[in-house]
Amino acid sequence: MSITPQQLLESALTRHRGVLSCDIVFGDDAGASVGHDDREAPFVMDGESGEQQGILISITDEDAERLCAIVRVAEDSDVLGIGIDLASTEDWHQDERGERFAELLFTVGEKALISAAEEPVPLLRAKAFSAKEAAFKSTAAALRRWYESHDEELYFEARDFELVSWGESRGTARKGRAATACEKLGISRIETSFSEYAGMAFCVAVAC
Repeated sequence: MSITPQQLLESALTRHRGVLSCDIVFGDDAGASVGHDDREAPFVMDGESGEQQGILISITDEDAERLCAIVRVAEDSDVLGIGIDLASTEDWHQDERGERFAELLFTVGEKALISAAEEPVPLLRAKAFSAKEAAFKSTAAALRRWYESHDEELYFEARDFELVSWGESRGTARKGRAATACEKLGISRIETSFSEYAGMAFCVAVAC
């Protein structure tokens, strides 16, 4: 039986220090005033334009489902960012469309992970895709802090992250542009955890 999104978020954060609270909010009401940066990543606003420190947020929308993760962290927390993502299995069937997407978006290593696992291929592909998206989202807070004191542009995409294990402790690897960016952002690893929600793959990524 799949655990709930709230349970998955709690489990993903349990081994990290300085986590004060974590909540999954369903629907449009995040319980806070939310702004968006130049990359369209959400943040909790402090006043009219500033970002409230100590609160990490990530939002995912898929097939009329909307989930928001809000994590409050202490100043000495090792959690640098949070990312969540829902991915439908509809684009990942073993037909012409699904095979084309898989060939375009997955690395050789990710294809091997999917082939070796026992769950249905569409679900495994959706999980692997959600890991890339969640990992990408988890870098947003660190990236905003970078731009507060640096003029150098750090450009990378979700496809620059690679799922290397279904286990929580390994999560995603960074390659190329993402590897360079994460090193500069002080992100040493991104851990991923998986569940299912509303018939879709659900991933929580923790940047630390």
